[in-house]
Amino acid sequence: MKRFLFFLFFLVFVGYGLYSQNVGQSGDTLINYVDINGLKQGYWEKKYPNGKIKYQARFKNDVPVGVFKRYYTNGQLFAYIIYDDEGKGTGDATYYWDDGKLLAKGKLINIKQKQGLWKIYNVQGVLLSTVNYDKGKMNGLKTTFYHSGKVAEKINYVDGKKDGKMVRYFENGKVSLVMNYKNGAFDGEVLSYYPDGRLKVKGAYKDDLKDGVWEYYDEKGSLIRKIEYVKGKAKNEKELDEELTKMLKELEKESYKYKEPDVEDFFNPRFGPRTTRPKNNRSLDEY
Repeated sequence: MKRFLFFLFFLVFVGYGLYSQNVGQSGDTLINYVDINGLKQGYWEKKYPNGKIKYQARFKNDVPVGVFKRYYTNGQLFAYIIYDDEGKGTGDATYYWDDGKLLAKGKLINIKQKQGLWKIYNVQGVLLSTVNYDKGKMNGLKTTFYHSGKVAEKINYVDGKKDGKMVRYFENGKVSLVMNYKNGAFDGEVLSYYPDGRLKVKGAYKDDLKDGVWEYYDEKGSLIRKIEYVKGKAKNEKELDEELTKMLKELEKESYKYKEPDVEDFFNPRFGPRTTRPKNNRSLDEY
């Protein structure tokens, strides 16, 4: 009788243990396995509502190890990441547009933080920019390129904010614009040039506002106007005619509009005619 009770107790205990170790599982499969501590372990696979695979991965204590694959809703591979086998969350990542062309390459730490040099490609597969990261934030030089491969812009970042000199180039190699930033705001001298190298505008910013005398030149190099600014407001603002006001607005627009897609913008529709990108897929949050 004692042996029978012991055997019965053993079955109940083992059965409870198996149940607790397979929370959220159906049947006896170990796919999508969550251990007793709520941590993902082993092979995981998820699918989109249309039946296409969303991602395939292996986990060790909730951290991806080995090959991680994520797909678009059309079945095309989006991300191919090789994580270390020790569960440290470091990996070499390659991303693709939904037609198979290369989108980006770089290193990840802490599962999804970008680290070191990343290369970003446009929808035609041409190198668009190189960006330096430190723990997920842009740090160091970012260089943007024309389709021809010539440099379009160089700018420095510190902790994710523009800081230092920004130089923009015409495709002929001549300097188009030189500006300075401090902690993400305009600060310092501004020099704008015509394609032939002649000076177009000379001025300065202080604390993100125009400050001091700004000089405007025509294409022949003749000074056409001087405007003095105090905290962003022109002293002789009433004297500005419509043509000059339009020119100033266009220059201001040019200064702000130059925005190349960063890694964070991979799936912003305005950067490409793609329609099959998964929603909420701007990071690797959804495991």
